Order: sequence, then C-alpha cells, then structure tokens
Amino acid sequence: MPNVQELAAPVKLLLMDVDGVLTDGKLINVPDAAGNMVETKAFDSQDGIALQWLSWKGIKTGLISGRVSPATVERAKQCKFSYVYQATSRRFRSSMRSWPTRYSKKARWLTLAMT
Repeated sequence: MPNVQELAAPVKLLLMDVDGVLTDGKLINVPDAAGNMVETKAFDSQDGIALQWLSWKGIKTGLISGRVSPATVERAKQCKFSYVYQATSRRFRSSMRSWPTRYSKKARWLTLAMT
C-alpha cells in the first residue's frame, strides 16, 4: 500500500475557497480612515506556514472566492499564492482558460484522512 508521500507526489496545485476554509467564516466590518465601513477577515497563522511549505515543495497554491476582499489579496501575498480568483462564477470560469494546461486537464482528486 502506498504511503502518504507517494499518494501526494502527483499533486501540483492546491486550490481552495477562502471563507470558511482559511477563515472561520466571519466577516468583520471596521471603519477606514474616511469613516467608510470596510470588510476584513481573520486568518490563522498556522495555515500560513503550512501553505508556504507547499510552495517550498514546488506545489502551487490558489484561492477562489466569490467575494472581493483586500484582506484576501494581502493574505495571498503573505502566503505566496500563485493564483487568486475573486469574482463571480462566470468570470472565474472564463479565467480558467488562462490556466496552464497541466492544471486544467486530467485533474486528479485525492482525499487523505489524517488523524
């Protein structure tokens, strides 16, 4: 039976949602300098280091979100994400045409249960 490293070896790209995956799903509204309300989110620092480890191993990472948020862009920069998609689903589908072929064809899904 293959071990976890053998199973994960073909993984080249990890795409994930933001709200409820990298955050607890809460949206926080705070005033900016002009008094306008700005939406922000809280991210877990432990996720950040794990995502950087993926980049060190050559695995590209990306975020997909239906919401547009400067907090998401900043977190993506901090974690060195390769792809950030914040838009409606229609815009997202059209943006997939620009992805490298190696990521969009022959996608393999792998679920690992770790305890």
